Amino acid sequence: MKKILFKTEMVRAILEGRKTQTRRIHKDMSKPRYNVGEIVYVGESYFLCDSGHRYAADLKTPCWPTCDEFCDRLAGYCDAHRNLKKIAGMFMPEKYARRKLKIIKAQKQKLFKMSEKEAAAEGFIDDKNYSALGNFYKYFKNINPKISWGTEFWAYTFEVVK
Repeated sequence: MKKILFKTEMVRAILEGRKTQTRRIHKDMSKPRYNVGEIVYVGESYFLCDSGHRYAADLKTPCWPTCDEFCDRLAGYCDAHRNLKKIAGMFMPEKYARRKLKIIKAQKQKLFKMSEKEAAAEGFIDDKNYSALGNFYKYFKNINPKISWGTEFWAYTFEVVK
C-alpha cells in the first residue's frame, strides 16, 4: 500500500474531519501518483519509546520548543518513556498507520484557481485575520516558498476509510 505524507497540523485536520483534499506536485505530472479508488495510508511523525509508539499529532499544544527537549522531558517523566525518539512520517511503516484514505477524485489544477470551499476542504478555517483561502496560501508559502501560484498540482479528494 502506498503512503501519503502529511505534516502534523494536517494530520490533526484529518482526525478532526476538516481535511478531505490535498494538493501535490509529482516529478511526472502527466499522471497522478494516487489513482481514484486507491487506498493509501497516512504517513505522520511519531515517537518511539520503550513502551511503544505515540503520534506527534496527539500533542495538542507542543509545550517545548524542540522535539529533543520534549523527548528529554517525557523520558524523565517515567521509565516507560526511556529511549524516546522522534521518527519522521516518511519512515512510518504501514503497521503504525491509524488512518487510511480512499482517493475519490484526482484532477490537475493550478494553485491560483483554488476556491474558498477547496481551501476549507484542505482543512483551513476562517479566522479574525484571514479567510480559509488566505490561511491556506499563508501556510503553503511557508512550506513551499519557491513554488509559484501558477504551478500545476494534482488535487486529490479523499475519504477516511479507517
